[in-house]
Amino acid sequence: MITPAEYRREYQVVQRELEMGKVSRIGQFSYMSSMNRYRVNPARVPVIGYQEVIQGLSRDDVYNYYKIAYQPNNMVLSVAGDMDPSALLKVVQKYVNDAKPGREFLRASCRKSRP
Repeated sequence: MITPAEYRREYQVVQRELEMGKVSRIGQFSYMSSMNRYRVNPARVPVIGYQEVIQGLSRDDVYNYYKIAYQPNNMVLSVAGDMDPSALLKVVQKYVNDAKPGREFLRASCRKSRP
């Protein structure tokens, strides 16, 4: 659960990071490169988001988004190492089998379809 105090603290952290990106040459280069490279692709949106959007969000907005988006059907599990796949699958299923599916997100990369 995201408490109001935790939300305020994290909100300030995000605002500072966004401000630092505005004055950083590397941050500006990265932002402008992504905007130009991915003109019609969701990858053009900064991972941290847009400051003006974030400033308009309440704690409840963020928490409601979290509840619908951060669900097992929207997660990727990556494992490296010498593990038994069957045993690993059982552990993962123990924690996610009862979770209700969240919102389905568009995963298309805007590629042209071939005839």
